[in-house]
Amino acid sequence: MMTKTLLIGTLLGVALLGASVWAEETAAPAAAAPTVATPAVAAPAEGFLPGDTNGDGIIDATEAQKAAEMRLAKMKAHLAKLFERADTNKDGVLSAEESAKLEEQLKQNNPKILEFIQQLDTNKDWKIDDQESVAAIEKIKANIQKQNEIILKRYDENKDGKLTGAELENAKKGADQMKSRVQERWQERKADRPARQGGMKKEKAQE
Repeated sequence: MMTKTLLIGTLLGVALLGASVWAEETAAPAAAAPTVATPAVAAPAEGFLPGDTNGDGIIDATEAQKAAEMRLAKMKAHLAKLFERADTNKDGVLSAEESAKLEEQLKQNNPKILEFIQQLDTNKDWKIDDQESVAAIEKIKANIQKQNEIILKRYDENKDGKLTGAELENAKKGADQMKSRVQERWQERKADRPARQGGMKKEKAQE
């Protein structure tokens, strides 16, 4: 049971760490507020996990490097859009007030994305510079390696270090179940969004 929990958590973590597609944006509480995209949970056609281009259920070193670079590039582009929307006076930097508003928006609509950004943006300027990019690539690759280890521990029944036949099919079913749970939780969160935004407005009115 613990292994299954770890598998679900790690696969979700990899998806959050810059999944290959950003599917949709959450609604902002006010027209001027920035929106935040949510990582897609759908896997690419080649394999049941993002980055598994040969469909063997494991992301090897070459695949991991490419996947990490792709995810980071998409995350940086997404963060740049958030920055542009949050920079209301267009001076190229986020003031304390602008930064606080953006952080609150992300905290309310997608705290996991905020957590990921804060892990990568170590100097807290809402940009990912070259030094931070290098660290981000290694972080994503390390997360992928943990994912591989958990998948093999759970599904590699003959312990030969790879998934074949029934092992691969069982791993695919496990990933599909995880994706369904993520989608259900995301739909529940979307349905709950108006209430959360109404609470934010009420709190601001009372300040």
